[in-house]
Amino acid sequence: MPDDKRNQKLDELLGKAPNPRDKKLNDLLKQVPSSPDLPDVPKVSVTLPPDPNRKIPVEPDAPNFGKMGLAASAASSFIAPIIVLTLVGYLLDKNFGRSQGLYVIGGVVLGFVVGISSLMNIMKKMQ
Repeated sequence: MPDDKRNQKLDELLGKAPNPRDKKLNDLLKQVPSSPDLPDVPKVSVTLPPDPNRKIPVEPDAPNFGKMGLAASAASSFIAPIIVLTLVGYLLDKNFGRSQGLYVIGGVVLGFVVGISSLMNIMKKMQ
């Protein structure tokens, strides 16, 4: 007999035979009305009148963008060769230590010449 009660309890837990409390809840839930259909959210579009005190920005000409880019790169195209060739001269001096800084001086001079030539090329492109 205790096995029958245990089997009944297992059946209730597994959902084969719902207990009276579950039946009452199911009956109550069937009586609850469903939620009504809600209307769509209204769409609001706001257009403000133009501000008379605000100045309209003037857009730059499209061809000027290329010239501005060249002008911005002019400084780096002049300074970068000087820095790079000076560092190369320093490394050569460090490896061949007998020149007493001649490679560094040569790197600065060569970097200056390369920088001036690249700067002149950029100036030609800007005209």
